[in-house]
Formats: sequence, structure tokens, C-alpha cells
Amino acid sequence: MKKAKAAPPRADALRRRAEERLRTLQAKGVSRLSVADAQRLVHELEVHQIELAMQNDELRAARVETEAALHRYTELFDFAPIGYATLDPDDTIRELNHAGAQLLGCDRSQLIGVRFAKMVSTPDRPTFAALVVRARSSEKRETCELEVAGGGPRSIGLRLSASVIPGSQPTMFIAFEDNTERKRAHDVLYFLGETSHQLASSLDPGEIAGAAARLAVSFIADLAVVDILGEKGSWQRAGLEHRDSDLGLLFADMVPGFTLLPCVRDAARAAEKNGEAQLIADLRHELEGRRITRARRDLVRELRLASCLVVPLVSSSRLVGMLTLVRRDQGRVLGTSDLPLATEFGRRVASMLENSLLHGQVIEAGRTKDEFLAMVSHELRTPLAAVLMWARALRSTTEPVPRERALDAIEGAVRLQSRLVEDLVDLARSFAGKLSLSLGAVDVEDAVAQAIDTERPAAAARRLTIHVERVRPCGTVWADVQRLVQIVTNLLSNAIKYSTDGGRIAVRLDSDGDDIVVAVRDNGLGISAELLPVVFEPFRRGDDLPEERGAGLGLGLAVVKQLTEMHGGSVAAASAGRGRGAEFTVRLPRLGQPDGQRTDEGQGGPAAARGGDRTH
Repeated sequence: MKKAKAAPPRADALRRRAEERLRTLQAKGVSRLSVADAQRLVHELEVHQIELAMQNDELRAARVETEAALHRYTELFDFAPIGYATLDPDDTIRELNHAGAQLLGCDRSQLIGVRFAKMVSTPDRPTFAALVVRARSSEKRETCELEVAGGGPRSIGLRLSASVIPGSQPTMFIAFEDNTERKRAHDVLYFLGETSHQLASSLDPGEIAGAAARLAVSFIADLAVVDILGEKGSWQRAGLEHRDSDLGLLFADMVPGFTLLPCVRDAARAAEKNGEAQLIADLRHELEGRRITRARRDLVRELRLASCLVVPLVSSSRLVGMLTLVRRDQGRVLGTSDLPLATEFGRRVASMLENSLLHGQVIEAGRTKDEFLAMVSHELRTPLAAVLMWARALRSTTEPVPRERALDAIEGAVRLQSRLVEDLVDLARSFAGKLSLSLGAVDVEDAVAQAIDTERPAAAARRLTIHVERVRPCGTVWADVQRLVQIVTNLLSNAIKYSTDGGRIAVRLDSDGDDIVVAVRDNGLGISAELLPVVFEPFRRGDDLPEERGAGLGLGLAVVKQLTEMHGGSVAAASAGRGRGAEFTVRLPRLGQPDGQRTDEGQGGPAAARGGDRTH
């Protein structure tokens, strides 16, 4: 190892050595220095002068390097992507970088010397004060989350870290960054989780809609409305929540999109049509080009409506409802950044609503099943009871008249039982897709005549007359003759059952273009407006039928509809109301028009003859 070079003597040490040499000479009585001593002293002074020059150069280099380091530190401090600040012991801002000034919403020259706590929102000032206390009493870095004004209409969430720089006057160093988006993401996840939790706690559509409206107002909007789409296309207002009661006046009608604002109504229609959320970012601007009354425009201005978002509630490609969100001009308005959250919220609401509707359908199906089983057991037991009663009567008498009457009654009961069973079997085959047709050319008038002959005894027992009206020649249809007779028989049986004693049943035969029309009309009990739209559904029966006539299973008209559609036709019911009779009209495609025969296989034309039978 090289020997370390001795450090040059400092100036004060050199001076002391010179003074000591001078005192020594004076003590020896030498008044003047020798030439050699003078030369040595001059040499040492020259060396010292050079050393001072070198030290000055080193000091200048060190100063330049220090200034460069300070400049780099200043640039790092000033242009860091997060906010930095140093605080004096009284928590006033001594230094602040550009990012920090931007987050605090002021020019940094205006913030120097201002207490940092003054920039913190009032509710969070105790949190900041506690952070300062912890940081000054600890050597660790302390963190917290708080909000500052931010210089705009919205406060800004900050994540702030603080630590103390030791020294004669300890300085507080804080670093802070915008925490709004991260906090927003956390809040969104919590909100969606709470949404799923609260909506899953009920299977009632009204309760689900009400909970959805309350959740939306708590996080997204100032007003939220949930409308549910009914089975028949009607809208039901199921949920309404608002921060201010006057906002509730906007939704007085039952149509999604309140009529007070046509642009919102149009947005609701567009959302219903294309299944996508519709945003109106500036309601007042949208109203400028609309023709609405001054009173409505003044009301909108008074309510300070700012933005609106209409979200279709779609689940499994099925529209189940509509969600309308409205914000006022205070605070943050609804924008494109809210679309993903609103859409996901709407998807969860729609899923829960669909689950509740399916649950209701399951309950209804169970209730219908129970009613059906009770009805079937009753209707099948009734003819069996009649057979049993007359069989016992036969055992107790040998007189010819009662015996003949008993046999007729037994035969009628067996026929009724047979028809009930046939209707059940036909409907079951239809649902299973196994109901077959043996197609061929059938004369409609012959089929109608067979049906009338079948039902004439039942009509005679009620003193009913069956009148046939032939308006225009009908011709033939491509059909299964037994099924065609069954269609007319079921219509006549229904007319007999609901006619008053001594009434009249009219059968009208006509041709209308490419169709043959068979209409059966009675002047009996009629059909209520509530029952008319669902009269062809299975197990639907009139409630006002006298007990002695037997209500039946409610399958006859359902079988008529199924068989008619299998023949490529249609059936419709009409009634002026209770006590005013009813008319059922069957339309079947006619075979053998003047301009040539029908060739549409789907309508049962001659082309179907190549297959012979058809199974549905």
C-alpha cells in the first residue's frame, strides 16, 4: 500500500510555526533572520499561497456541484408527478411543488405561508391534525385519506403521507396524490356489492324496484325511477326515490320518461327500442329546440335539472323494465363516465327482477297445477257418479221406461267422460308435438253437418235451436276430417253450455277471399272483457256458469285454437260483454280457388298430399 500523503499545513498552523520561529530567534538574541531562514520562510509562504489557491478551486468546484445538485433537487421537487410540500413547525407551507399547487387548486405563490389545514375540507381537518401529531411523535411515515377543496365545484380526494425531517428546527415533509379515481373504484365495487346483497333479499318485484331506486339515489343520481314492463306490454311504476320531494312531481304518469320533458320520453323510447342506455348530458340545452309551454320551461329551470340517463333493464335478451336517473345542476352531472356503472347497475336490477318474475310464474304454475288437478278430479268424477247412480237404479227396477232413461243417462255420462279424456289427451299430444293430422280434401258443409248431428241431442235437452246460414258456397279445405268435425263440435258444445234455455245458436258458413269462414254464435251469457283476451288459453272457464251445467276443464277452446292453427287457419272470439252472447269465428284456407289450387305446404295445400299425414 502506498503511504498516505501528509495533508498540507493549514494557514493558521503555518502562521503559528512562523511566529514560534521568530520568538525562538529573538530569545537567542538574533535580531535578523539568516538568509537560509528567510529563504525557507519565503518558500513555505509560497507553498501556502499555492495551497490556498488549490483550496479555492476545490471550494468553487464543490459550490458548482452543490448548486447543480440543488437545481436537480428543485426540478425533481417542482416537477414530480405527485404533490410535495414542506411545512414549518406551525404547519404553514414553506415549499410546494407544481403538482401540489394544482391539486390544491391555487397558484403556489399564493399558498406559501398558508396553513395546510386551511386547504383541507372541514370534516377532514381533525383527520389531518391527528396525522400531524402522529408524524411529529413518531419516526415512521404516517398516512391518511382526506378531501381538499381543489379550487373547483368538486372536492378532490387525497392520499397523504407525512414524515419529519430532523434538524435544529424539525420540518414536516408531506407527499400527496389524487386518490379520487381509486376511491371511486373502491366505492363503485362496494356499491355494486351492496346492490346485489339488498336486491337478493326479496323476491317481490315492487320491493326490488323500490330498493333499486333508493340505491341509485344514494350513489348515482338525485332522482331515480324504476318502471316494470307487464306481461301485456303495460308499464307499472314500481320504484320512485328522490332527494327532494318536488322532483317526484315529474313522474305523475305511468310511461317511462316523464311527459314534462319530451326529450326524456324520446330517450326512453329509444332505450326500449335498441336496448342501450341513453344519455342526455344537458337537459336545458335539449329543451331549447322543443315546443313546450312556458310554464313547463320555467318549472324545469326552477327545479335546476341538469342531466338524465335512461337505462333499459334487460335480462336474457328480454326487456323487463326501465331505469331513469336524473341529476340537478349542483355538484357533478351525469356523463359518459357514468354509463358503465349505470349499465352494470341496470343489469343487476334486471336480473333480480327477472328472477322475481320467474319465481312468480313458478308459484302461479304451482297454483294452476293444483287448481287443474282439483278441477280434473271433480269433472271426471261427475260423470262417473252419474253412471254409478243409474247403475244402482237399474239393479232396483225392471220397468222399461226408467230402464231406458237410465241407459240414456249412462250413455251421456260416458260420452262426456270420453270427451274430457280426449281433450286432455289432445292437449298433451299438442304440447309434446305428437298430435297428427290425416290430411285430405274435406267438404266443410259436410263436416259442419256431422258436428251438428253430434250435438243436436244436447241442444234439444236445453230446448236450443241450431240454425245454419249459408252466405256463399264454401267448397273444400285440405284438412283432417275428424279434427275438423272436432273443431266445430267443440264450438257448438261451448255455445250450448253458455246459452240460456230455449235460446238460439247460429252457424254461419261463408267464403272470404282465400278463406272459408265458419262462425258459431249464441245469445247466452257472453264473455267478460277481462276473460276475452285469454279465452283460448287452457283451463280458462267462465265464472258465471250455473253449477248444474258443468263447467268442464276449460280445454275445448284451447283444442280448437291448436287444431285450427295446425290446419293453417285462425280462430277469434268476440263478445259485447256479459249477457250479450258470444261469437267464435274459424278461418281456414280454401282449396281449389278459381285461379288455381293452393300450393303453400305450410297452409296445408295439395302439396301436403305428398306427405299424407302431418304431425305437430
